[in-house]
Amino acid sequence: MPNTITTAGILANVYNSRALITHNYDNATLVRGTDGTLWFALRENYTAAPISLYRSENGFDWQKVYSGELTSNTQRIPYKVGTNTNGPHLTLNVFEELNRVIIWHAYYDTGTGACNVEPFVLDITDVDNVTRITTDSVTAIVTDADQMAIDAPYTNKTIFVSYMYFNSLRVKQYRPTYQTTAEQSMTKIGSYFSVFGTCAHQNGYVDYLVLINTGASTVQVGHVRFTENIGFSSEHVITTLGGIYDCTDLSIAHDDNDNLCAFWTQANAAGTTVDVYYAISTDDGVTWTGPTVINKSSGHSHYTDSVTSQKAGRTTVLGGIGGFMLGYTRTNASGIPKTYVRTLMTSNGSTYTLGDEKEIGTQVAQASDPVVGLRWFQPPASTLLDLTDPGLVRVGYQIGEGNSATQNDTRPIRICHELLSSSAYPPAQETSSYSTDTASTSDLIVYINVLGGPSEDTDYYSAGLTGSITDRYLAAFNKVGTTARFFKYEPVVTAQMNDRSAYTAPVEYVSLMSIDPATYEAPLANRGSDGYTTYIERDIRKVYLPPDFHMDRSFVINAGNFLKRTVWTMYFDGNEYEITQVIPYLINEQIAYYSGNAYVIGPSNDPFSKHTLPSET
Repeated sequence: MPNTITTAGILANVYNSRALITHNYDNATLVRGTDGTLWFALRENYTAAPISLYRSENGFDWQKVYSGELTSNTQRIPYKVGTNTNGPHLTLNVFEELNRVIIWHAYYDTGTGACNVEPFVLDITDVDNVTRITTDSVTAIVTDADQMAIDAPYTNKTIFVSYMYFNSLRVKQYRPTYQTTAEQSMTKIGSYFSVFGTCAHQNGYVDYLVLINTGASTVQVGHVRFTENIGFSSEHVITTLGGIYDCTDLSIAHDDNDNLCAFWTQANAAGTTVDVYYAISTDDGVTWTGPTVINKSSGHSHYTDSVTSQKAGRTTVLGGIGGFMLGYTRTNASGIPKTYVRTLMTSNGSTYTLGDEKEIGTQVAQASDPVVGLRWFQPPASTLLDLTDPGLVRVGYQIGEGNSATQNDTRPIRICHELLSSSAYPPAQETSSYSTDTASTSDLIVYINVLGGPSEDTDYYSAGLTGSITDRYLAAFNKVGTTARFFKYEPVVTAQMNDRSAYTAPVEYVSLMSIDPATYEAPLANRGSDGYTTYIERDIRKVYLPPDFHMDRSFVINAGNFLKRTVWTMYFDGNEYEITQVIPYLINEQIAYYSGNAYVIGPSNDPFSKHTLPSET
């Protein structure tokens, strides 16, 4: 039974069909902070348009916190006559503890004819006044003109700016707080085509998925690892294609077992269609399983990009606790492009099972709307999400297609986002309706002469603090109480996040209760002086629970160093409520009932990420 306010919503309307989804390349411009804060960087369009940073604390309302241009008006998004039509190459780094955000932007300089990279280093200490710290270009980075692809995978201490130059993979290392050529180092390896995928590991290395030019009329999909202060490993071939096959959207990720998943789009020999393939490595990329194709569902065909008329798969992989998630785009049986996800999970760390295909965006997109790709809201600094509940994964996706090869479209596209629980992995729905247990003609009047409120987490009913008074209250709840469903979420010690993914799947309980009437049914709109609107949930009720229904709680400090406590929620009358500040009431040393506050869960009240002291629960 979902809340009135949905978690899916439109993030932006822009006239750049490459603002979120870079064609042929798995870009990374969405970040989900450990506290659930969402970040998104984009280029609005080609000419005279800013590079913008958006922020949201809840996914319901968004604020543009920064907007700026490249240093010179000769610097443009990756566009050069007869070359790049794939879109702007941006990568977003977020360092929460340092109050630092870096947007890496590749550009073509119309004055010098060089392809280069400029970082936007932003101070986010005051999110209402985000400022740019430096405007220095990283002039030592020169990218290949036909792609100008860059990526900047990062850990909590090192950024690995990665790019291609003269068919060579190169890496420069930076610190998040100190942009200077003195700290740059560059290494190169191989003869590659200008497309690649990356993932960083907290142990100080980066895995690359590359397309190797063998020089013998064959192409190899391969892997190479770069280790900080050591350099590149040797190449590891995943598969050899007996011809010049077109492979795009290379993506790679690691899970909590340190296993790797490579995911890519591959054309057939004739170039008439594309399919998507994945392979797994359990030994640091040295050996790989044979490529597994994800067959098209009945009636489905490949997707064709409207701007370039090129066939595309829009493959992207997310690694996390329990395995991986795969995303890709295809044309459905009605001829409409749609985007899908699948899980690829393991229970033993070696064998992976592919889940069913699930369509995303169904709450927002109409059946006739093209949904042409997704990108994950990834945790910062190579932290891992818990994928055992895939509904907790948040994605950004694009509705609509452009009509300009230079990202200067005359028709807008919509950039949307959602938790996958909104469409692909909805929670189990209740099929029965609530019924209220009505009282008889005689009302029960209760007089309380002793009030107890001990702070210990004690189940007084099980401890034997019962008697005739307890029995009377139980009878009263049976007579006038209303049945409700309660859910208990326990914190996970090994979790690294500060949101819903840091909790177990819920355990359901059914109990009688009594609740005050509703206060407000809709959120309060609070418009600031800058026109930015926030929404404050106001439905707060007092709830009363029978003496035999004890809500126990535990507290842990998880692996991300966040204090987490047990969360109890209640479904009632179409909304979900957090139950907190529960107080036991005792009469003559007998447990009579519990009272608590029920706060409706919505964009302004997320019980899984807010900081709550033990004394408040």
